[in-house]
Amino acid sequence: MIIARRFNGGNRSNKAQFLAAAGQRAAPAERLCPALPAVIETCTNQRREDKNPLQSLPMSHRYESLLVHCVFSTKNREPLIPKNIQPRLWAYIGGIAKSNSFKALAVGGIEDHVHVLLSLPATLTVAKAIQLIKGGSSKWMNDKSDRRSFAWQDSYGAFTIGISQLDQTVHYISNQEKHHLKIGFVDEFRKILARHGIKEFRG
Repeated sequence: MIIARRFNGGNRSNKAQFLAAAGQRAAPAERLCPALPAVIETCTNQRREDKNPLQSLPMSHRYESLLVHCVFSTKNREPLIPKNIQPRLWAYIGGIAKSNSFKALAVGGIEDHVHVLLSLPATLTVAKAIQLIKGGSSKWMNDKSDRRSFAWQDSYGAFTIGISQLDQTVHYISNQEKHHLKIGFVDEFRKILARHGIKEFRG
């Protein structure tokens, strides 16, 4: 007589030998557990659902592309930004953006106004970003002058652009001096408004 080991971990061959010795045949799995085929089908379908391509999209992080072309002038559009200080002022504005966790991708302008292309996080409003830039740069300009009379105009323009317009906008801002040999600031600003479908406010 063959005796199956008591602690054999459910070894199938020993069970088969035991049943054979007793003159019995091993029952099919379906007979022992009628619900087994349904369980197998359910598990198979679950594996198919796990392979859903929508579940593999990289959306576990936040993705943003918020590009804003900002334009603002000196108070009363006076020529308060001398040519010799412009490069340093543009660089300082870039530093303000960096220190406040956003980016100035391009900064440029002439004596009476400045253009800044900003890349902003969703948590920072355009108005707050411009406030930080105006406040910091105005203080820096007054610290460099004995007159301490520098100020920006309160108003500003802010226009969103697409990624396909990035290089063109950077080039436009970086070549402001050449651009304004042909057109003044007022006409330039009106063209920007028209391009974005914005009517000029006339108070």
